[in-house]
Order: sequence, then structure tokens, then C-alpha cells
Amino acid sequence: MTVVQEPSTSAPIESVGLEPRRTTGSDYAATGKADMRVLVVSHLYPSPARPTYGVFVHDQARALASLGCDVRVISPTLYAPPLLSRFQPRWRVLREVPRSAVREGIPVYHPRYLNVPWGLLSACSGYSCYLGVRSLAARLLSDFQPDVIHAHTALPDGFAAMLLNRRARNPLVITVHGYDAYLHLRPGGERRKRVTQALLAADRVVCVSEALRELCRAWVPEAASFQVVHNGFRVHEATTEVRPRSRGDQTTLLTVGTLIPRKAHRHVLEAVAALRDQGRRLRYRIVGEGYVRSDLERMVARLGLGDVVTFVGPVPPEALSAEYQACDLFVMPSWDESFGVVYLEAMAHGKPIVACVGEGIADIVEDGETAVLVPTRDSQAVAAAISSLMHDPERARRIGEAGRRLATQFTWRRNAEQVLAIYRELIPDA
Repeated sequence: MTVVQEPSTSAPIESVGLEPRRTTGSDYAATGKADMRVLVVSHLYPSPARPTYGVFVHDQARALASLGCDVRVISPTLYAPPLLSRFQPRWRVLREVPRSAVREGIPVYHPRYLNVPWGLLSACSGYSCYLGVRSLAARLLSDFQPDVIHAHTALPDGFAAMLLNRRARNPLVITVHGYDAYLHLRPGGERRKRVTQALLAADRVVCVSEALRELCRAWVPEAASFQVVHNGFRVHEATTEVRPRSRGDQTTLLTVGTLIPRKAHRHVLEAVAALRDQGRRLRYRIVGEGYVRSDLERMVARLGLGDVVTFVGPVPPEALSAEYQACDLFVMPSWDESFGVVYLEAMAHGKPIVACVGEGIADIVEDGETAVLVPTRDSQAVAAAISSLMHDPERARRIGEAGRRLATQFTWRRNAEQVLAIYRELIPDA
């Protein structure tokens, strides 16, 4: 269970405390401890108000701490104007994010920064983020004295970290999770310039999949070495149990993800409608929230799927296991998917997954062996994949079991060990 303490917001550094500066240089191989201080900069980070937001960054921070790293997190949070907060739930939630907290032993600071709503000036977000965090960061850089700065996403976090690091000159690592490449590098213009500046300033750029590394190499070939470190997931007790079929002849499908176009909920709904028309008995549970929910709900009504589809809404990470256990197939044929931790979670529960060819998860799965891969934006292919698994439960069981064995290799500890190795390469005497 996630434990969150909320100290006073008036003095965020003092409220969580800083120990006296340790000296780096311990022998990690001999002691198993990394005497290293890490300052994480990431607007993607969970809080009591947004418990699932960027939880993968927190999971990596926890794993690094378990290896002996001392981790502090600056999580820049958009300033929410009172007027917008009154009428828009999204902005109201932002106002509820605490100024500082200790989350499972990790001190987290949430300084506010200004930006124009709806991403109208996203190219400037790195500058505005820097202005919002520089006072807090200056105190942390002085008192905490990190050995390495690790930013998650190049814009705004990596760009802001680049500016913060101009005096400190710590080794800078930037992890690209996909957002930078797909929404900032690909369109070009000012956003690409800002991302390029950040990546060029980094001592190492970490990508969460091979597909993402190739995209970044193509757009910023002159940047420091790109290294792939796959994400991990929290291993549940349920990983030891495989339940590929539910009782009866009704098949339950599950998607877990933000309700945005690229997650391909629309294509799954079209596939479900086609299979329903063929007489298949299906249920489809959609876990998550997002701005296209109303469009999807109208689509469900138009297709007559009201008795088939359930919009579950957001589910806390600790409660997701029940959703995975209750489904027969995990279906998320999304595109621009840099990796997708939810695939690992579903696989770890012994569930066959339907994903897309050429996306991040294709790094580690084999079509027909540990997953079923389909082309992007192809509802007919999704329907055929679901139908084939429904027709052959033994094949579904084999794929689910093979996927379970594969997924359990991708722990956050393994991820953190690879990240720590990068830090140590950048700090040879650490």
C-alpha cells in the first residue's frame, strides 16, 4: 500500500529533512549499497490528488532507493488559476496537489509553474518550468548536493534540468518515455528545437524501448549515447496464478490506459461490435479516464453496446490486480506506445495480450508465442485476433503462460540496476 505523509507546505525542504552530506565512493560491488544522491526532475509523478499519475517514475525511484540511493524528487506542477479550477475538474485536481510530501520514503516537492492552458505555448514550457522550480532547486543543489540529476521527459523537465545544471554541472540523464518523440520531436518547429537542446545537453539519454531509441537517433543523431532500459512493473502475488478463461462462454476483454485516441479504444469497440454481430458473447471493461470518454460513450450507444461495455474509470494501482484477474484477454492495440507497463501487468497475470506490431512492447514479445500482434488502426485485425483466441482456448492458455514467464523478468529492481549502472559510468569514482 502506498504511504504518503504530507508535511507543512511552507518550507518544503526543511519539512522533509536532509541528512548531512555523505561522501561518494563506496564499493557497490562489495557492499550492495550505492552511496549516491539522485535528484529526479519529473512533472510525471503521483501525489495524493493524482495517485496514478507517473507512477512508473515513482516505482523506479523506490527501486533505486532500495539499492541504496538517496533520492529526492522535484515534480513541477502546473499552477491552476482559481477561476479555471472552479469550472474544470482537471485544474481543480491540480490545486489539490500538496507542495511537498514523503511518498513511500521518497521526499517529493511540487513547486508550481505557469504555462498557457491546452499546450498553446508548449515550446516555452521548459523555460516556464525552470522559472517555477529554480528557487527550490537552488536550495536542493546546495543542501542535498546530488551526484546526478535525472529528468524524465525532455520537455519540460529535461530542458528545465539543463538550465538548472548550468552551474552545478552534475551528470545529467534524461529518460525519454515517448511523449517527447511523438508529440514534440515529430512535429518539428520550436518544440523540436527545445527537445533537441535538452538531449544534446544530457550525458546519457535513456529510452524505454528500441523503437523509441531509433526514432530519437533519427531526429537527434548527434546527441549523447542513447541507451535502452525497459520499464518494469510491481510484481503481484497474482503472478503465480494463471486463469486464461472465465466461467461460461462469455469472454471478458480489458483495456487499461488513458482515454485518448492513440490508445485505440475506438478500434476495440468496432471489433467488439463486429464479434457481437457474429453471435460472440463478450464483455469489455475499460479502465482509465481521459478527454475522449464522452466520444467513446456516444460510440457505445450508437453501436448498441451498452450492455457489453463498462467504463470503470480510474483504478488505483493496488486495485488493478482484480481487473486483470477477472479478464480473459487484454486488448490495447495502441500506437505511439513507447513501452506500456500495463502489458507486463496483464501478462504477469497469465492473460494473453493483443498489441500492435512495431510498438515498444514488440521489443520483448514474439507474435503468436508471448502475445498476438496486429497492425495499427485495424479494427478487423483486432476482431480476428480476439476471435482466434476465443476459438482456441488452449492456444490462449499457452500464450498467457509464456507471457507470464516473460513478464516476471521485468522488475523495477532490474530496471533500477541498469539505471544505477549508467550513473556509475558517469561518475567513475562513485
